[in-house]
Amino acid sequence: SSSILIIRPDINQVSSDYLCAYLNSFQGQQDLAKNLSGSSIKVILKNDLENIQVPIPTMQKQQFFKSLYENLEQQNKLNKRKVLIYQNIQSAALYTITNVK
Repeated sequence: SSSILIIRPDINQVSSDYLCAYLNSFQGQQDLAKNLSGSSIKVILKNDLENIQVPIPTMQKQQFFKSLYENLEQQNKLNKRKVLIYQNIQSAALYTITNVK
């Protein structure tokens, strides 16, 4: 049994970018999680993966969702960086006021 599956959608119906964005989205991750098996190492079996119902909107809507998903992911990355910067500023400020000579 192989541990890697390659998904090749019918590009006339589903954009691979949309499929990737959907599977990485919250809903897609929930769909995948429902089909996980194994106790210590979680895997998804080929048959279970094939049975996941991925909503297939028009190509225009697929492109819109992909763009929206990418934009939100970029915003999420920026927000994580902002939090790290704020934490560094707080740490530096606390260090400065507690180690003044």
